Amino acid sequence: MSEDDDFYTAHEPYMQAVADAIVAENIAVADVVVNADDPRNGWIVVGLGEAELAETDEQVTFLLWHEERGWQRAVGFYGEQLDQVRDSLFEVLPTPVAVAAWCRRVLTGSAEEDPWSSPSAVFRDADGDDRFERQLRAYG
Repeated sequence: MSEDDDFYTAHEPYMQAVADAIVAENIAVADVVVNADDPRNGWIVVGLGEAELAETDEQVTFLLWHEERGWQRAVGFYGEQLDQVRDSLFEVLPTPVAVAAWCRRVLTGSAEEDPWSSPSAVFRDADGDDRFERQLRAYG
C-alpha cells in the first residue's frame, strides 16, 4: 500500500471503532462506509441491521463523519440524497464511546435540540497541522 493510499484510508479504523462502540451499546449497525476522498469522510447506518436495510422502503438514520466538519446525523433513503442533516456539537474526532452515546440520543429523539447543519461549519482545515493525523491513526 502506498503512502497516499494509507492517507486516504487512515480513517477506516476510527470509523470501525465507532461502529463497534455503537454495537456495544446494543444499537444495530447496518452499514459502515469509508470514503477515500479528500477530505476524508464516511457514514454509518444505525438503528437497523443489514437484512433490515436491504428490505426497508423507509427512511433510515445515518451518522455522517467528515474530517473537517466532524459528526452529523441525517435521515433519508439509502442511496439517495439525505434530508434533515444536523450537526453533532462534537469536535471533529470525539471518542467512539461519545459518538455511541450521541447515537442513542439521536435514535431516541433527545438530540432534536441539536442545531441544523450549516455549510459554513468547518471545525478544522484538512490541510492544517493540528495533530489530527496522529490522533486519527491512533485507532489503526
